[in-house]
Amino acid sequence: MLPNEYAPFEYLERKEYEKAKDGYRTMNMNEYQITYLAYELSGINNADLEAVKTILSLAQEQHPNSSIVYSSWGKYYEIINDIPNAIINYKKALDLDPNDEVVKENLKKIYH
Repeated sequence: MLPNEYAPFEYLERKEYEKAKDGYRTMNMNEYQITYLAYELSGINNADLEAVKTILSLAQEQHPNSSIVYSSWGKYYEIINDIPNAIINYKKALDLDPNDEVVKENLKKIYH
């Protein structure tokens, strides 16, 4: 790396989201690796939700038909208390994988 280049996670820390996204894009992570990264980022105290959103947008770009990606978006929208978008994404996840019990439970929790 050149002196002014950084690893993708360093770009996230520097809040240079597009550069981070470009760096992670070259890694060709599978849908589980990339959504786990978003999950990890969202679980940090004082989580940088823009970083989570960046990673999820890359996940959706690279894995547009993945139920886990839409499930992760649902969780993201729950975290930011955007319940209508959480429901939309959880329902899309169920369209892609009707047997996902975690998504079913998340929807049940929202509706009750």
